[in-house]
Amino acid sequence: MTLEKIYAFQSTSVQVIFEEGIIRITNNLQLWFFYDQHVVERTVWLVNMIKQDYSEFFGRPLAISNRSLGLEIWGHLYYEVFILSICKLLRLNGNSPRVKAILKSSQIIDCGEQHKDGNRKLWDFLAPLHNTIGRFLPSYISTKKLKHE
Repeated sequence: MTLEKIYAFQSTSVQVIFEEGIIRITNNLQLWFFYDQHVVERTVWLVNMIKQDYSEFFGRPLAISNRSLGLEIWGHLYYEVFILSICKLLRLNGNSPRVKAILKSSQIIDCGEQHKDGNRKLWDFLAPLHNTIGRFLPSYISTKKLKHE
């Protein structure tokens, strides 16, 4: 069973697809606007909403800690920000087939339980550093004119 929900937050929206044991977040400009300010607080809000809805949809909690889930979202989101920033710095074409191929993995942020997500152990390992990592994440990523829709 696949379910979709769009979370409205102020003037932005975040699209999430739910499947048994996995959630998929659409990494688009709306997500970048969502994360423009208060990165940690907005992550806490989004993760809480996702986990609450997952429990309602599937009758059991999503077996991913809040911090691990938040870190995985950041990992995919800021990977794209980092790659696009490097392209801009080096004056590379962000729409080139090579860059698009590198960024393909970040278009949908897949976050799965241990048996569905091969990198869950990495995010679980980093989870104790959630707040520290959150302090170093850049804000206002949508204004950097990096993401092409």
